[in-house]
Amino acid sequence: MIRGFGWLTGSIWRLLLFLLLCLCVIVFSAWHTERAICYLFGIPHTFGCTYIMFFLCGIVLMMHEADYSWDQEWVKIPIGLLSVFMLYYCTLSLVWFLLVVVFGLPLVIDSYGTILILICTCLIVLVGFVNTKTLHVVSRSLPMRGIQKPYHIALISDIHLGTYIDSRHVRRIVKAINKIRPDIVIIAGDLFDNYGSSSQTNIELSRVSRQLRKIQSRDGVILTLGNHDPVASNEAFQSFLRESNIKLVNNEVIEHPDFYIIGRTDPYRNLRDPIDNLICMCTKEKPRIIVDHDPQYISEAVSCDADLILSGHTHAGQFFPASTFVRFVMGKEKFYGHHLIGKTHCIISAGAGVFNLPVRIGTHNEIVDITIEPEVLNC
Repeated sequence: MIRGFGWLTGSIWRLLLFLLLCLCVIVFSAWHTERAICYLFGIPHTFGCTYIMFFLCGIVLMMHEADYSWDQEWVKIPIGLLSVFMLYYCTLSLVWFLLVVVFGLPLVIDSYGTILILICTCLIVLVGFVNTKTLHVVSRSLPMRGIQKPYHIALISDIHLGTYIDSRHVRRIVKAINKIRPDIVIIAGDLFDNYGSSSQTNIELSRVSRQLRKIQSRDGVILTLGNHDPVASNEAFQSFLRESNIKLVNNEVIEHPDFYIIGRTDPYRNLRDPIDNLICMCTKEKPRIIVDHDPQYISEAVSCDADLILSGHTHAGQFFPASTFVRFVMGKEKFYGHHLIGKTHCIISAGAGVFNLPVRIGTHNEIVDITIEPEVLNC
């Protein structure tokens, strides 16, 4: 199986069918674009230049998906942006052509519309890339039994340190965290994108550590492992966490005077304890806050009467229309935001970084500012 296409299917025939479909869309987009260029500039043909350009771009897109291990910034960022451009341009071209056929629009309108789509696609990619450099703070306030006084949690997830996310973005994250002055910072997995890649030099990791050490929170910073994080026993990773003043909560329970924090480790690269083994360490008198990277395990936590579940992983789809697909696959309550399932509050973060493609379109990098407050009982 080609690396990187595991998300699609385990069948080589269905994979080939998918690639053939992509090829047909690319060929159609090239033909449609060439027709517009020839009409607007009054030339008979472009000597195949349009087709060659589209084929090369299509090959790059396929290579980006099939081998996402390229981790040199000067290579991967242009390839990622080109891939996004191809995805949007081919899709919009197809939709526009269908509208032209349905409404019987003349060639002149079709041609100018094609050029407009080209300009709009460039703007979408540019805005999506710039959007990755911004950070939103989303405030959530919720009551919780047994809490004596308000407690302030800064939840971040899916930073994905690597090619697209470096110390400059970490500086933005730290600055935003310190501005809200939390009691504790919780990183719900995927601190790294691919730990140990060549883009993560010792110098860059030192810069990241220096930034992370600047986080100001009374009870420190804790981390649970996600599917992209390295194995917990990795000595270099452990050294990085120590230098960054981050406490790894690897299938462990932290007891606070008012509540418990249960850190569950994602099973993709690490061993994961059954939730019953962790719940049994907690008394029922105190609220239980479970930090679990992947929201697909929310049902387990709800069945154990957890009071609050903190997750990430989905990126809220990261860009449209992927966001619609992820929402459909995951379901509304496991996609993004704050949901109440029975008596259990679930908060799923969109993440503070990006994965695989360097754009945010229709979503934002975020820090979730959570305030848990004493529950007011109605008499």
